[in-house]
Amino acid sequence: MASEDLRRVEELFSANEMQICGIRATTPETAEADAALGIPTETEVDSAFRPPPDLHSDQRAERALFIKRTIRSGQIVQHLGPITIIGDVSPGAEVVASGDIMIWGKLRGTVHAGAKGDDGATVYALLLAPTQLRIGNHIARSPEGEQRDLTIPEIARVDEKGIIVEPWNVTKQ
Repeated sequence: MASEDLRRVEELFSANEMQICGIRATTPETAEADAALGIPTETEVDSAFRPPPDLHSDQRAERALFIKRTIRSGQIVQHLGPITIIGDVSPGAEVVASGDIMIWGKLRGTVHAGAKGDDGATVYALLLAPTQLRIGNHIARSPEGEQRDLTIPEIARVDEKGIIVEPWNVTKQ
């Protein structure tokens, strides 16, 4: 991401009373742009050698993790806190968060929101068709053969009946 692009993103966040706390850079150009603006940066090389967080420990939740790429089959993303992914989660991929999970793309892999037992966590996706969906201590699978309208964004949450899926109406949030 070029320095000017990053500056625009930072201005947009600021206008909405948000702040960029750190960025995971995949290119040297992005790392240089982050450094120029004074934003803490972690490179893919740094994160490749860091062990995944222990989601069963008593550590408190971290800040949100933001990923801008597709999570492919065989890849696992784990984070103490909420996760937002701009991209797809492919079948065979796994995303685990102690908080909410928001997918701005197709969710076809496995997700576990509220992995530390938080039944109040939610899963959002533009296309919600997971292999397995877990929220807190609840587990659900996509129904086989059931025809659903997969053209509308959906939210999965827990109510007294278990995991329910409903249209994601952003005006109600």
